Amino acid sequence: YQRRVHGGFYNDHHFHYGYTIFTAAVIAKFRPKWAQEQNEYVISLIRDIANPSSSDPYFTQWRHFDWYLGHSWASGIYPFPNGRNQESASEAVNAYYGVYLYGLATKNELIQNVGETLLQTEIHSVKYYWHLPEHHPIYPQEYQHNMVGIVHEQLIEYNTWFGNEEFKIHGIQLLPITPIVHLMFPPSFVMKAYPIFEKSCQSNPECDKMGYRTFAVAEKALVDKETAWKEALELPDIMFADETYGGDGNSRTNTLYFIASWGNHNQSTWYPDRPANLTIDHTSLLPVIDKSITNPSTNSKYQMTLSICGVVLVVLGIIAALILHRRENDEERVKLICTSVYEQSSTFPDN
Repeated sequence: YQRRVHGGFYNDHHFHYGYTIFTAAVIAKFRPKWAQEQNEYVISLIRDIANPSSSDPYFTQWRHFDWYLGHSWASGIYPFPNGRNQESASEAVNAYYGVYLYGLATKNELIQNVGETLLQTEIHSVKYYWHLPEHHPIYPQEYQHNMVGIVHEQLIEYNTWFGNEEFKIHGIQLLPITPIVHLMFPPSFVMKAYPIFEKSCQSNPECDKMGYRTFAVAEKALVDKETAWKEALELPDIMFADETYGGDGNSRTNTLYFIASWGNHNQSTWYPDRPANLTIDHTSLLPVIDKSITNPSTNSKYQMTLSICGVVLVVLGIIAALILHRRENDEERVKLICTSVYEQSSTFPDN
């Protein structure tokens, strides 16, 4: 199935390889020798999903990322009647978070910059196309949900590829539980979206059977740390067992770490109050909010239809700001981002 549907048709490469790249980044942080020995293999995965070069003869440029819209498409060359699509935007974020962290851990500035740029842009789009503000200017107001399950080129769905239960729709946009999650789920959004997730879990025993309650507890921590901590300790072990569909990718230790580190996390500015211009705190490997940029117009005339020109300008402005941010020499910054990983292979040990 992986070979015929996912790997062979280039579907979901960033979803799947992202987990491996993230894991490699964590190992590389604490075992630099291992990173040197395995670097060529990890770089191959990074080149598959985040290659900035048009001259690399082995891997395509930006396999999943759409710079025009500012987010990834998960589908490869597999045909869909409504065009390209992406379901789990949080897994796309996880992939680019892994690329960024691997570049940081191995002190490879090119990979770090590529990962950071993709990561920041994807996060902004997640909170614009998947996590919807109350008065969103993107979709018709007839769409009454605050979350999108699948974004297609020609439609949006309050659904998943594996069922339409609300705990699935919410959970697939939350996993995996890593520090970057808190930037996708500001308190104002959690206060509106979490009750829907919780109600679905309480009314449907499949939520527990699939281990999705672990994600609900982690999200709850963003607004109620103490209660979430108690609930995490009370979760049955089966929630994290191999036979669960979702919980087996998490652990109680990881859940408690997330709650302890990011529970009740407070920041001066949150999107959608204002879209956030994200920067990275390199001392802690964790993303933080630095400053704000102007929010797109929410005038009523924009509520029913998408202003294409306006969105294009916003996206291009964000990309430009991300590319030029925190670099005194703009030309060098552009060179670092656009130069091929393949062309820079001399910087990789034993490659």
